[in-house]
Amino acid sequence: MEQKTTIRVASFNIGDFTTASESAGNDIRYGSGTQQTLEEFCAVFKKVHADLWGLQEDSEFFFYPEKILPYDALYKQILPNYERVFTRSYNGKAFLSHLKLSDVTPVSYPAAVTSYAPEGTNSYGHPWFLSGKIIIGGKEIAIVSLHLDWSCKERRAQQLDSLIAFAKAQTSCILIGDFNPENLINGTLCQDGDSVAPDTKNMYKADWKKFDDAGLDYANGGRFGTFGTIMKNGVPASPYPWDNIVVTPDIHIRNVEVFYEPWMNDHAIVAADLEIDGIC
Repeated sequence: MEQKTTIRVASFNIGDFTTASESAGNDIRYGSGTQQTLEEFCAVFKKVHADLWGLQEDSEFFFYPEKILPYDALYKQILPNYERVFTRSYNGKAFLSHLKLSDVTPVSYPAAVTSYAPEGTNSYGHPWFLSGKIIIGGKEIAIVSLHLDWSCKERRAQQLDSLIAFAKAQTSCILIGDFNPENLINGTLCQDGDSVAPDTKNMYKADWKKFDDAGLDYANGGRFGTFGTIMKNGVPASPYPWDNIVVTPDIHIRNVEVFYEPWMNDHAIVAADLEIDGIC
């Protein structure tokens, strides 16, 4: 008999482990965590109580120069299974879960043909997404932690096309991350009508339309509401979404929550309760 199983998924661009409260003042690669920020992060992870996290900007260390890794400082207090890939300062992406993680590997985006690079360019700010797999009730689900290019919507369009193709090639897929829907081309702000309002560079409606056209559902910026997730001193700096959770048609979003804390100075947390078809 077919059953439905629910899983709680969260997305968090965690930055360099600094907060509005305190910072060790290190480069993002080395992490700027302090004992106070450790307590703040630990408390919010427990509050969200997700089964699966997709993390971005997961710095190489939590404490530096002691070189204490994020798992040893923080994550092992939350959930046991952690896999991440770190390639350079902002390119640390990870999964954290009570479920077994398998086949965790980075997937590179193809060269993007753009108006300024018709021969194709690989100059992405974030040149790959992290893929993996979990199994729930015998059903394999592909998972992705991603951080898209903020400085060029033409490069980002290629990233979105690649992610959607990846998701549709799976039986089930969950895309988790920072989608950076900003209206720039190669770093230059555009005034072409893609922005959601004249005074903002956010163009999430144009980017999210790709999900609608592909038959994918999403947590932030649609039927569950629109939540600002870029944070400044504990409040959203913009009413528009950056972070999201996107799912294939066999996965149903039943509830969405966004978590704001007074110490947040980069991104808020998006969480979604997902009901999965086809569990036997």
